[in-house]
Amino acid sequence: MGASKANLGLAATQRYGLDNSPMTGSINLIDRDQFWHRAMRWAAPQMASQASSGVNTALGCWNGQWREPFARPSPPVEECSMKTVIFVHGMFQNPVSWQKWTSYFSEKGYDCVTPAWPLHAGNPVDLRESPPEGLGDLHLHEVIEAIEAQVRRYDLPIMIGHSVGGLITQILLSRGLLSSGVAINSVAPNAMIDLDWGFIKNSAIIANPLKGNAPVLMDEKTFHGTFANTLSEAEAAAEFEATATHDSRNVLRDCMGEDGRIDLDAPHAPLLLIGGEEDQIIPAHLTEKNFKAYTDAASLTEFLPFAGRSHYICSEPGWQDVAEAAYQFIERNSAATSVGAII
Repeated sequence: MGASKANLGLAATQRYGLDNSPMTGSINLIDRDQFWHRAMRWAAPQMASQASSGVNTALGCWNGQWREPFARPSPPVEECSMKTVIFVHGMFQNPVSWQKWTSYFSEKGYDCVTPAWPLHAGNPVDLRESPPEGLGDLHLHEVIEAIEAQVRRYDLPIMIGHSVGGLITQILLSRGLLSSGVAINSVAPNAMIDLDWGFIKNSAIIANPLKGNAPVLMDEKTFHGTFANTLSEAEAAAEFEATATHDSRNVLRDCMGEDGRIDLDAPHAPLLLIGGEEDQIIPAHLTEKNFKAYTDAASLTEFLPFAGRSHYICSEPGWQDVAEAAYQFIERNSAATSVGAII
């Protein structure tokens, strides 16, 4: 039978130069998080061999708790974070946009978490009428840090993200913080671009350097023409009223820079990339290009296009089909999550 969890903890401790004696109180929480991440990168392959002994390493959950003084307690199996889904919105939206999806996943037994980006919490109507001070100065790294702080409250949760939220899903998956991810109409990492006219036009309007740090003010006409172009004018107007917000052009600019980079050759947990074929902001063939850029043969990456869907794919008619596809992917892969999730 393989080495015990305690022995693995001791071995990992020795490998990273920390004393395993009864708790000294000298390791602060940040250092413990850093140690946990490094140690798990080393210990995961050894623990994977113990799956038959009741140790579920891929999801970071055990029957009982780690007893090493420096380690994070793990919840009982019935409370395991495999049932937690974190939904991350994109630009010009906030957590209100996920209401249909959280109802859908809650009914299937998942705990749903919908964190807001900084300066995005609240009623979209209020946010449009009174844009938060400093909105135009918001940068991608601040958004990632805020979402990552939420993620670290759980042990390898699932994440579903839309647009920039999709990119954030890919980034946090690459950091080994998720058990699986679904990125919908995702802004592609590593400055990938597309020659589609809609992509070029909308990217240039948002990122326009001549506008400085002035926030992008979303209006009803633009929302219909670019964001929800498959809807009727009346349908788009209603959705704009309910969900649209203004946003920072710096976030998209940063997506094209260092903060938007990922090692696409590294092992990773299961990832599903979904593209809407009528998306005027992130064309489906850019999402396919994003999918094809992943090279690790041992890691699961899938691409699923949806015909007739716009950038507003998560809320337009037929959103249930997209949610069901995400759910089925998660269900198929959550029980057999690759050890790459923590490597």
